[in-house]
Amino acid sequence: MDLIASMPVFTFAELPLLDWRLATVYLAAIGVCGALMAVLGHVARREDRGEAWRQIRFAGLVLAPTALLRVFVEGWQVEPRPLLSAAFSLLDLTLLAQLLVAAAGILAANTRRRTALVLLAAPAAAAVFLGLIGGEFTRPLLARNLPAAACHLLLHVLLVVLLVHELMRGLIGERDQAAERTATLTAERDVLRADLGVAQEDLAQARLRGEQALEITQGASRRARLLEHLVASAVELQSLRGRQDLMRGAVELVGTLFSFRRADLYHWTDTRDAFVARATAIDGEFEVPGTGAQATLDRATYEQMVHPRFRVSNSYLVPPVSAQPAGAAADDGQWPPGQHLIVPITDPAGALHGFFKLSEPGEDSGPDLLHIRYVELLARQLAAVLEGNEVRERLAACRDELAVANDRLQSLGDLRSNFIANVSHELRTPLTSIIGYSEMLRDRGESMSPDVRGEFLAVIHEQGQQFREIIENLLDLERMEDQSARVDRAECDLAALTRRLAEDWRQKAEQRDLDFQLDCPASRMSLEADPVLCQQLLEHLLDNAFKFTPPGGAVSARIFEQGTAVRIEVQDTGIGIPEDKLHTIFEQFYQVDGSSTREVGGQGVGLSICRDITSWHDGRIWAENMPGGGARLTVILPRRPHVVLPSAPASISPVFHDPRLSLQRLLHWVSENLGVHAAVLMRVDQPREHLEVVAAAGLPAGQLQDLRLGRGVGLAGRTWADGETRLETPESGDVLLSGGGPVLCVPLPFEGEVVGVVAVRDRHDGQSFGPDDRLLLESMAPRLVHLLQRYESQESSLRDFAAIQSSLRATTRVGILPRTDVASVCHEICLASARRLGLPGADLRHLAFALRYYDVGLSTVPPHLLNKPDALTDAERIQLERHVQASLVTLAPIKPPPKVREIILHHHENYDGSGYPEGLAGEAIPLGSRLIALTDSLRALLQRRPWRPAVPLNDALAEIQAFAGTRYCPRLTGIFLEEAEKRRRHIEDLRQHADDGEDLRQPAATHPVQQSPRA
Repeated sequence: MDLIASMPVFTFAELPLLDWRLATVYLAAIGVCGALMAVLGHVARREDRGEAWRQIRFAGLVLAPTALLRVFVEGWQVEPRPLLSAAFSLLDLTLLAQLLVAAAGILAANTRRRTALVLLAAPAAAAVFLGLIGGEFTRPLLARNLPAAACHLLLHVLLVVLLVHELMRGLIGERDQAAERTATLTAERDVLRADLGVAQEDLAQARLRGEQALEITQGASRRARLLEHLVASAVELQSLRGRQDLMRGAVELVGTLFSFRRADLYHWTDTRDAFVARATAIDGEFEVPGTGAQATLDRATYEQMVHPRFRVSNSYLVPPVSAQPAGAAADDGQWPPGQHLIVPITDPAGALHGFFKLSEPGEDSGPDLLHIRYVELLARQLAAVLEGNEVRERLAACRDELAVANDRLQSLGDLRSNFIANVSHELRTPLTSIIGYSEMLRDRGESMSPDVRGEFLAVIHEQGQQFREIIENLLDLERMEDQSARVDRAECDLAALTRRLAEDWRQKAEQRDLDFQLDCPASRMSLEADPVLCQQLLEHLLDNAFKFTPPGGAVSARIFEQGTAVRIEVQDTGIGIPEDKLHTIFEQFYQVDGSSTREVGGQGVGLSICRDITSWHDGRIWAENMPGGGARLTVILPRRPHVVLPSAPASISPVFHDPRLSLQRLLHWVSENLGVHAAVLMRVDQPREHLEVVAAAGLPAGQLQDLRLGRGVGLAGRTWADGETRLETPESGDVLLSGGGPVLCVPLPFEGEVVGVVAVRDRHDGQSFGPDDRLLLESMAPRLVHLLQRYESQESSLRDFAAIQSSLRATTRVGILPRTDVASVCHEICLASARRLGLPGADLRHLAFALRYYDVGLSTVPPHLLNKPDALTDAERIQLERHVQASLVTLAPIKPPPKVREIILHHHENYDGSGYPEGLAGEAIPLGSRLIALTDSLRALLQRRPWRPAVPLNDALAEIQAFAGTRYCPRLTGIFLEEAEKRRRHIEDLRQHADDGEDLRQPAATHPVQQSPRA
């Protein structure tokens, strides 16, 4: 059945038909449009434009091959096939509907959607309508006639155009969006680039901070290691005890830890009044400090170096001499040549012990502030160790002094017991005789014969004379102890005085069955002395010899001139003196046999009086045992010309010379003007730690003895603390002012500080203190300050004058003429050696002064230590070594130059560093000290000592040569020995005529021969 023929026909209008050529064109165009729609749909689908474009693509993909197939069918079809046409018609209608639906979906976003849909729907409706109303029914519906095919083709063309338009419109929109997005992305890119720049800067800063943190960490690690080394070094320093070892260790540590090529340590020495180079480290190696101009620095030079403009932390960066005064390093941070760092060595109390001088750092830029503070930390640790060592030395000295004082106290206790026993024994014996004989005379005198009565009276008279002598001896001893007593010096002929007393001595010798010999010149032997005291001196010396010589023995007395002195020798053949008692027989009340049953009587005061008389005449006295038995007492009294002094001003009374009298008058001035019973004057001590009582009136003396009040303690301490006047009743615990009524306490101000306190209480009229009393005492306070200062100045002046007199006495030669003893020749050898070495004139003068007085401190050493033949104990050795400082103390009042003090201080230093007091070695020992060491040893070797005879000159020179390089400087030893050889004849002559006693009179020094038996 023909399907096309069966379809209804709406009209039979005649329409133009398609021939096969037009049909082919139509179909080809339809295929092309389908292909275009497929391409457009594919392109749009790639852009992700939704389901409609996928439908368009599908329709185009179906339409293009279908059109080609229809072209093939149209060209090859022999006869029409209705079924095929119907299929193509259905396909065309389906595709047409799909295309319209898809087009409607595509045009949904278009503002002209309605118009576009009308343009598409119109040709589609026309094509369908025209296909229905006529044509060749064997063809598909939309190709039955030419108008239908044209409308169908127009629909596809319009759809292609519309799709192209929409695609272009979408692409343009997407382009605009892309442009906007591109602009947005560009802006975001710019922002990101800016953020990236910032991030890069932050990253660079973070990297820089990281590097800095790494450097800080590394620096902290280095500082931690340095601090560990510093702590370990401080512990190591504390373990060092010797001062020289301590300073050597400190300077090596500073040079090594802080990378300084050169480090010098200067130590303050009171004896030289200067800073002395004690240790030097160059490139970490210790070297002996030089002896040039830089070896010592005075206080003024140090003050110039530590000027505030050079200060860095607590140290001082001192520029080169040629640099600008600013004192900083160069602008480029480099360390200029000649610049050095001064680091003071101060203890926690602020006392300056010395300083480090650091130069030539390992890095030319020098140390930073932290390293400087580390050096300061080490310097403070060193100062603390030095202070600790000094405290230990002082404690050891105090222990030794305490032991000596304890021994002395024990000895004084024994002396007291001896004195009581002696006086009881000595007084009881004559009193018993006197009382017994007088009672017999009273009871039986009338019955006695005249001879018996005369014998009794003679005994009473003799015992009374003995009793009077005992009393006179005790009174003489008391007068000797009175420091205010004066020696009445006059022209005294000692020879005439001796001859006048000789007959009395011979009678006493005969009574004791002793042989007495007197050797006294017949010529006049005058000296300026007290005749009465000289007589007492002679009588006590002879009485002592008679007393301790048994019957049948001999006593001799020699009086002769020796140099510029008179020498008195009293020798006996008695019991002698124990060697360990030679230094104690001149003490008061001392007797070798202190028992009450002793064979020899006496009070033990005779030799003590002899010592005092000799001392008052600036003489010397000593005792020695004689080889054949017995003892010899020797006295040397200087013969000095009379010194004429102008008379003192008549207006000055000796009564007012005592400054303590001014204090009494000062307290009376306060108490009487205020009308009070009690007044106390106090001052602040020098360390400003305590108030001490200067004077007090109306208070118990025992209450004020050694009383010291702290700041804020008691009423006076509170007045000192706040500087306010107080009128209060002291508390019961106030040890100074309690126990009475109200006390008026006024501070004593001076230059903004309270320097003392004055307190008064107990008015005579019993009234309370009022405002007028307070006003008066406050007005008197400035006058009290002035008068108190004058008192302290006068007291200080008297102490200074007393010290000067003591120093002059200790350094005055007695009875020795120049070039008449071995010591003088040794001094001559020393000075000749110094001249050969080319010492300048000033240094020669310093050496000459030091030669004369370098061992004056030996007078403070007990004689038994100087003459002890056995080994010295550690305490005895320390006591002996202190004579060096004692020499400097003795000379201090006459102000010797620092060079002299330096020479004296170090004359016992050994070249190998084994000497004392500071263990200096090599060239660090002053040249003058090295020369005196040679001189002292030669003098000691050539003189006799109790444990050995004098050493021959050849042996002495060989002994010194053997110790060259260890004890003595080898460079100086050869020159010194050559000068000694030049004076061989003079030395031998002096030794042939030498007086052994004269040798013993001088203090013995330490030398090889003396030390060898004690090692």
